[in-house]
Parts: sequence; C-alpha cells; structure tokens
Amino acid sequence: MFAPPQVAAVDPDVIDQSALLITVTGSDFSGVPVIRLVNEGFTYNCVGESFLDENTATAWVIQSQALPGLYDLEYNDVDGQVDILPDAVTIE
Repeated sequence: MFAPPQVAAVDPDVIDQSALLITVTGSDFSGVPVIRLVNEGFTYNCVGESFLDENTATAWVIQSQALPGLYDLEYNDVDGQVDILPDAVTIE
C-alpha cells in the first residue's frame, strides 16, 4: 500500500474558460487518480486525469458541465486513499 496522497494546491483555482487544464500539486501521488470537485449541492468528475509524477497530476474541467460555486478538490489515489483540499476551486 502506498502512503496517502497529500494535496497542497491546485492551479488555476478559478475556472473561467470553457475548458481548462488544472494542475494538482502535493506529495505521495501514485498512478492515475480520480479527481472530483465537490460542494454541498454538486459533484463534478474531472476528465482526462493524468499522473505526471509523485508530486503532480492534471485534469480537465469543462465549465459548462459544472455549476458555478466554490468547490473542495477530492483526490482519489489508485489504491483508494483520498485527500481533500477544502475551498480549492471556484467555477464562474
């Protein structure tokens, strides 16, 4: 079993274009993750997630598929371990 992922940041943290590639940084990433944006009323499943290295992953956010608002970023590692970065992304 791998060490649990630790998400430190997401860039950009404002989604204001129709499609935007976000970069998630942190530590102890392993394999291709599942990345979600979660708020009280909606969960958005990012698309095209990629594992770059143990500190970096990317994913696409399609603005028209998500509701405007402030979202936590949920990072699900390949072995099922999860880390959440609160108030990480705003979708306009």
